[in-house]
Amino acid sequence: KIRHLAEENSLQAMVSIADHAVMVRVHEAESTRDAKALVAFARSAKSEGCDRALSSIVGALQIVAGEWKDSWLDGNGVARAKKALRSIQTMSQTEGLLDVEQAVSTFIRAASSFEEMRRDEVRASFESGVANIILGKKLAEQWGWQDITAEARALLQHKIHQAAEGGTADGVKTLADIHNHAAYSQLGEIADLTKQAVDHVIEAATSRKDDIL
Repeated sequence: KIRHLAEENSLQAMVSIADHAVMVRVHEAESTRDAKALVAFARSAKSEGCDRALSSIVGALQIVAGEWKDSWLDGNGVARAKKALRSIQTMSQTEGLLDVEQAVSTFIRAASSFEEMRRDEVRASFESGVANIILGKKLAEQWGWQDITAEARALLQHKIHQAAEGGTADGVKTLADIHNHAAYSQLGEIADLTKQAVDHVIEAATSRKDDIL
């Protein structure tokens, strides 16, 4: 509003000061990914007819949306990134910021397609052995894929039970292999299950030895 009044009264120095103040606020909001503040700035810029400021704000919103898209693609806080992008999309649509809305829609489609591809890759990798199942479980937890997390857990539990049931040296080797991969990937739940299974195999072998003696 101050800028608008200054421009109407040909106060160029005041216009420059107002422009600088606006850009400082826009930069602060962009750096903290404060999309709500940027949308509010855009609303004010539109109502006051400040096209230059509006263009800068729209650019900042697109940058923020792009950063959330990158977080999604990196599997870094996926749920939060999805929520943020959909919020920006809704706010942009409400305020008539078509350039932002279109950019965000493109980001969401691209990220959704990439995530679906990653899901298929992870699920297909389960056929390649224990190491990939454990890695897949960790990735599924990171991305928030509860169905694939449950699938990986069930596969690992089956392999642990199968290895422990026979009580053979090969079975113990398999358990140790699962345990090492799980510990390396910081999957404490699976590492604990394999430890319990190994303890059970040792206990059963000791019991059989005592029966023979």
